[in-house]
Amino acid sequence: MYGFDENTSEGGGARIPAGITENVNLNDVLYEPLKADGSGDQVLKFLFSDGAGATFTHIEFPIDFARLVELATGWGKPKAEAESFAKTEFEAQGERIKHVLGCFIPKDKCVFKASSFAEFADGVIKLLGENHRDTPVRIKTVYKKNSQYTTFPKRAFKAFMQPMSHPNKIVIDPKWDIVEAPTPDSSDDIFMEKAVAPVSGDTTEEVPW
Repeated sequence: MYGFDENTSEGGGARIPAGITENVNLNDVLYEPLKADGSGDQVLKFLFSDGAGATFTHIEFPIDFARLVELATGWGKPKAEAESFAKTEFEAQGERIKHVLGCFIPKDKCVFKASSFAEFADGVIKLLGENHRDTPVRIKTVYKKNSQYTTFPKRAFKAFMQPMSHPNKIVIDPKWDIVEAPTPDSSDDIFMEKAVAPVSGDTTEEVPW
């Protein structure tokens, strides 16, 4: 039906700000190209919105184990330490996704392993099913270092998402959580972040999911 009312927004493209936001809905989880034009890596996208129509998209990238080890070795790490670093990236990704799924399905059902990112993404989507419908959550989003884009915290040691039906246990940790938009620069931190997050490729037999 065509029309508008007092709740119709006059502006578009609003983003959920960094910090803690309540009454957010997970609208969909998609495995699709990174960019709207169909280009870029195939990534796992978690699409959120609040009651005012502001949106937040959390993106999980495929991780190339061999490339991470190569990069870490290039940074001067011994091979064993480089491999440990690469495995930690997989562990962190698994923690984040399990934390999200645990808001909608029993935690003892959040068990899944795969030999490729495509298989992993498909399994996550199937595990979630329609269980996220009509379950509002509160979320904590932060800025990546030297980035204008928000994301979930890297590790799920502390809650960054929970059902609204639960007492709030989410807090902002000033030591780690960047909730003020940073000014981008060309520091080595940018290289480090980009080197880790968007790494893609076949990780068969080396993926510790």
